Amino acid sequence: MLLPFAIAASVWLARADSAIGVYAARGAVLRIIESSALYLSDESDRSYGPYAMYPSTDTLWVDPRTGVERVVYPGTIQIRSARATFTNGSVASIRAHGGAWMRRAFDPWAVLADWRTDSAVRVAGERVYRDYPRIALTRPGRFGTDTLLLDVETAIPVALIRTEAHYFLGPIHVVYDYETWADVGRRALYPASVTRLVDGQLDESRFYDQYGGGGVLVPVDSAPDLVIPDTTVTLPIDPQHRFAADPLDTVPLGGNTYLLVNKAFTSVVSLQRDTVFVFDSPGGEDRARLEHERVGQLFPGHHATVFVAMNPVWPHIAGLRYWVAHGATIVASRPIVSFLRSVLARRWTELPDEYERVRVQPTIRAVADSALLAGGQVRLYPMDGIEGETVLLAYIAPSRFVWATDHIQDTTSDNLYVREVRQTVAHHELDPVATSGPHFRVIPWTPR
Repeated sequence: MLLPFAIAASVWLARADSAIGVYAARGAVLRIIESSALYLSDESDRSYGPYAMYPSTDTLWVDPRTGVERVVYPGTIQIRSARATFTNGSVASIRAHGGAWMRRAFDPWAVLADWRTDSAVRVAGERVYRDYPRIALTRPGRFGTDTLLLDVETAIPVALIRTEAHYFLGPIHVVYDYETWADVGRRALYPASVTRLVDGQLDESRFYDQYGGGGVLVPVDSAPDLVIPDTTVTLPIDPQHRFAADPLDTVPLGGNTYLLVNKAFTSVVSLQRDTVFVFDSPGGEDRARLEHERVGQLFPGHHATVFVAMNPVWPHIAGLRYWVAHGATIVASRPIVSFLRSVLARRWTELPDEYERVRVQPTIRAVADSALLAGGQVRLYPMDGIEGETVLLAYIAPSRFVWATDHIQDTTSDNLYVREVRQTVAHHELDPVATSGPHFRVIPWTPR
């Protein structure tokens, strides 16, 4: 009798296909009406859990033979395979494909289809996972070695483990757990729950109603087409796919202060007393590099640099490591300093960014009650109120400009964050004429 790890990888994958019903489902496609709970670790008001949760629902169609998926989101339809992703018809999208590469990992039928056509898959022995023995299959992945765990007794997939690339955290250890397998017809099975763990922390859960018809096999002639529009297209998996580094527009505010604006984000740079201040650096390293180039054009010569991390929302401070690599001192609200240190301590060995290449010692200054920088030309204050906890408000005196980072979208609207911005401005007797935020351009500061 052959030991489990002596059986060929192709045999294990064939067993897995049989176990979950891929062969039994021939002549049909799988439809899953799934719900998801995405935990917004990067957009919450704290750098630690519990995080805000974003719920959503979509309809997933899967061809068991090819692993091609059709996903219907509100207002969007995607056709996706391992090689390419097409949005709303025949538009091949590199940006969408990076996200789809992650989404496909939630679907064990698509995962098995991808692995069965890969001649590089190998058996890597047994391991205990979730209390029971599993056979480990491996293959070269996009950012390292991928591991697929199958149950030794049944060959049902248990987990996919791999390295992925995050725009702010760099290489991350990701596990997709396939749990609570249930019948979807013709002895075919699909996990009623799939969870994604990032560095050991719950990141997202996907599930369907196994008792309410959430997962069923549908005859091919009753299902929508699952055809790749162009089989010659192969798209790269971009590790920085979330935010595009579009060209920057420069908006002068007076007093040596400028907004740097593209379609996704706005940030602020200001030269005061021979120090360049950068207020937030959104998007990631590619955008930060554009900001750095623009700073050199706006303020020629050598200047000290201070990067002010206004809040703990990752997309807004994603250029942090780049600016530290270029000698910037970091200033941040005291509650988020330990988190920023942990981000700088992360090793990007597999995907070295600029900071990983130089590894300079960071200097971080915590703001507890206030900070007057450049002789008081730049003033930083913790926001008043509960909505603004962990957030700094910046006032650039020569420009009479307030930068209140996220949340504020219109100073004339009546919402809690705007009231707290106004309260903070009044508390410190500031006299602004304009303000802005990460997702809009300059607007006048209007009295109450």
